[in-house]
Amino acid sequence: MKRSILLIALIIFCSCTKKFNPYHSTASLPYYSSTVKTKMRHIEGEDGEREKSDYGVFACIDSLNVRYLIIAPNVASGSLHMLDKPYNDYYLPHAICLMPAKAEELLHVVRNSISSWDEHSEKNDAIYYEYSLAPESEIKHVSENVVQWNPTLKYWYQVNSSGSLSYLIIGEGTFKKKIEFDKLSHVQELEYLLARGLDEMRRM
Repeated sequence: MKRSILLIALIIFCSCTKKFNPYHSTASLPYYSSTVKTKMRHIEGEDGEREKSDYGVFACIDSLNVRYLIIAPNVASGSLHMLDKPYNDYYLPHAICLMPAKAEELLHVVRNSISSWDEHSEKNDAIYYEYSLAPESEIKHVSENVVQWNPTLKYWYQVNSSGSLSYLIIGEGTFKKKIEFDKLSHVQELEYLLARGLDEMRRM
């Protein structure tokens, strides 16, 4: 009984103890706001089948009449791609924005890699393509002669005596997804999605 009374008294004492809870007003600072409405259209693969997709391409237009593509990584690599619910399949917060000119650049590099996919170089020779994309905020002048890039998207392609191979890398820093294209059909699918995405974007 005494213990119960002591416990109740302790609880009452603690609840009555004053605590310092500071507040600093920021009402005098200027605030800015913006609202953007974005319309998206998911680009389906050429075959339209429900198969695994490590990335998705979307055509977009926003309320400022800005048109662009985004490439978004899949939520779970190798998961079944649900054509009826594509927006649940991808990490849209980690999507990479491609303005029309940049999407055309990437498409050009992808097509170059397709055109030389079946080539086999000599033992001592090799060909490499590398396309990097980064927003200006991720390009920093470290010194007069050094510029540091933190690309948010990379496309690599190589041809050597072992054959052809390419990679698409989405994201940077703690979140980065590397997608391997070891078959020509994989690269052709990327070409199709980019080309179709640009067409859809222009019609939106």
